[in-house]
Amino acid sequence: MKSKMNTLLLLVTVFVCYEASMSAEAPVANTTSGKLKGVLHNVYGLKVHAFLGVPYARPPVEDRRFAKPLPALPSKTVRSATSYGSICPQGSSETHEYDAISNPSMHEDCLTLNIWAPPRANESVANKSVMVWIHGGGFKKGHAGQELYEGAVLSATQDVVVVTLNYRLGYLGFLNTSHPNASGNVGLYDQLLALSWIKDNIKAFGGNSTRVTLFGKGAGAAAIALHVLSPQSVGLFQRVILQSTDVELSKYVDDSDTATKKADALAVELGCSREGHSILTSPEDVLECLRSRDPREIIRAQSDLQDRELGPALPTFGTDFLLQDPASILEGEALPPVDFLIGHNAEKGKEVLLTLFPTFLQTSLQNTTMQQIEILFHVLAHTYGFSRTNAEKSLEHYLRGIDSCNVQALVDASLKYSTVLATCSSVSLAEKFALAGRNVFYYQSTYTSESRQKLGVSVDAFTTSLAFGMPFRLPGRFSDIDRSFSHGVMHTFAHFAKHGRAPSLNGQAWLKFSTSQPSYFELDPSVMRLRHLDTSGCRYLETLV
Repeated sequence: MKSKMNTLLLLVTVFVCYEASMSAEAPVANTTSGKLKGVLHNVYGLKVHAFLGVPYARPPVEDRRFAKPLPALPSKTVRSATSYGSICPQGSSETHEYDAISNPSMHEDCLTLNIWAPPRANESVANKSVMVWIHGGGFKKGHAGQELYEGAVLSATQDVVVVTLNYRLGYLGFLNTSHPNASGNVGLYDQLLALSWIKDNIKAFGGNSTRVTLFGKGAGAAAIALHVLSPQSVGLFQRVILQSTDVELSKYVDDSDTATKKADALAVELGCSREGHSILTSPEDVLECLRSRDPREIIRAQSDLQDRELGPALPTFGTDFLLQDPASILEGEALPPVDFLIGHNAEKGKEVLLTLFPTFLQTSLQNTTMQQIEILFHVLAHTYGFSRTNAEKSLEHYLRGIDSCNVQALVDASLKYSTVLATCSSVSLAEKFALAGRNVFYYQSTYTSESRQKLGVSVDAFTTSLAFGMPFRLPGRFSDIDRSFSHGVMHTFAHFAKHGRAPSLNGQAWLKFSTSQPSYFELDPSVMRLRHLDTSGCRYLETLV
């Protein structure tokens, strides 16, 4: 691994080369969507075929708005697959970490995917592992064409097929009226159809449909976990990488009653529901009205409703896709045979705290009062979906024995509470699947980079940029240490995708995670070592539920 890394870094130092060719070498692939003509990328002397904006579903417009997606009809001519498709409708004020790299147009006809694949030495051989990225964004923002998710470097350096995909967001993706034509979760069904498309077509790009790994962060990681728990997704993937600190599934789902109330609130906001004529009493009429509205109206209404603390439209349980609430499924015994790589960033708790209280760690901290600390604990608990009781008992627990005048001790206790809240959901998920006998590997990234501070992005987004090899694509914005670590992260993720186990690092075997031995690998350029995970904070948190 070290020699490959040195070679790659030498290439960066000597010759920065990242270009696309539209020459006669442009690749062609035959798929169920028709014949596709892609583009040839040259990544530091390594060739990669890219196919962008490939439709996997028919446009979800008019009577198909709010409905489950239908497979794309094949094109009768060769389809150009050289640029990204449209972004699924979302608020124009929604920001994305790192800029979009291509067409920022927004349209409901957005159900496309993007593929990067190494050239095939033999057209009859299709045995490369496939890594499918599902973007995050709280199920209300994000898209597969963000610069962050450009898959050429990961594909070229690790010899894997990389896929990213769009899916419907907000109320357009998760409206649930309990009516068959708008029964919720269509954003997840979009992902499901994309995975089915991959299963049917990835061979045309050299990929093996029985070696598929899903990976994602934030709501993307939550969506992946829901696919793991869904009977609809069985057999479409074999491994998952949950690159996210917070995968508390309960905050990413609604029950049917809550979902229907949100749907009715949207209908009222748009003038489609009135007394005696609601989603419950006249669902067809209300749906027809909602389908007639411009998607921008729906997005604006969605934003207004969220400001009133109704929250965004979310996946619904108690449906065909998710039979029960995730917690009940996780307590069951029929968990699927999927391999897991789960991890979190050690800085996440601190980042969340500073996002909520930007001045908390500044020099003016000596003015901090106990009342402010109490407010902080309550806000943190609310942010993670915990009760006032949790905050009050945690306040007593973490501040026990601390002098109210000892400001540094108060700060340390607050950071500890924030870190426990930020990380224990991923630890809990790892424990559940380890108890079910699944292969689970855990990591914690402790790397702090000056580049991240300059870029002004979150710790999760920065880790994702490393996993996609962004330091090699944008060398001027990253350091040599960033590039070295990026190669290590790409190698780790790709090795897991290929073999279903984490690699040995620095001569140390990466042991499986178990409840009796909750070990994890610390990922940092200066420290790569196996460590014991302290779960005492998580055990205390469980007593408060």
